[in-house]
Amino acid sequence: MWTMKTNKKPLVLSYLKHRQAIGALAFFMPVILALGALIVFGDPIQSSISAYYHTGMRNVFIGILFIVAMFLFCYKGWGTVDDIIANLSGLFALGIALLPVAAPEAENTITGYLHVASASLFFGTLSIFSCFLFVKSDMKPLPPEKKKRNIIFRICGGTMFACMIFIALYFLFLKKYWPGLEIIRPVFILETIALWAFGISWLVKGQAIFKDNLRNK
Repeated sequence: MWTMKTNKKPLVLSYLKHRQAIGALAFFMPVILALGALIVFGDPIQSSISAYYHTGMRNVFIGILFIVAMFLFCYKGWGTVDDIIANLSGLFALGIALLPVAAPEAENTITGYLHVASASLFFGTLSIFSCFLFVKSDMKPLPPEKKKRNIIFRICGGTMFACMIFIALYFLFLKKYWPGLEIIRPVFILETIALWAFGISWLVKGQAIFKDNLRNK
């Protein structure tokens, strides 16, 4: 049923707001953690997003991940594959929250390795969303707004994947041969870029920008 105020289906609006909420949480997460730790607790920028678990922002870090996981578990996409990938992403988000990375300068543990695996799989599934699932459409031909969104989806998905590759290269090679890089917090920067790509992708999927021109007919 169409509404007189918006000329859009309430159910469609609900789906769009759901996606926008996921995107906004992801986009602002690194900003909230960094500024909160600095202003409230006087903590400097951490080596990674996950390192905020060991700061005064621990509860905020865990809380945001739980909320993101909840939204992903409730997400209903194009079909069964979308739902499975969303549920897996939610599961991996919980893994990031419940399996903390080792404290800075501490030796890693099995829990820490599981944390890294959860984070990698989390961004991996989100890359699949952006590159392959969000670009689906039953509209033929594709409207200009959808074509623009698809370009953004693929850029965001590629950015997340590239960030994971660069983080892996840093831990495998660069950290050992160029230890001075740590001063610029490369992992935090790359994770922030990946979260921004994640956030932008879902905000666009929620049509916060490049909206379809839906009209009451």
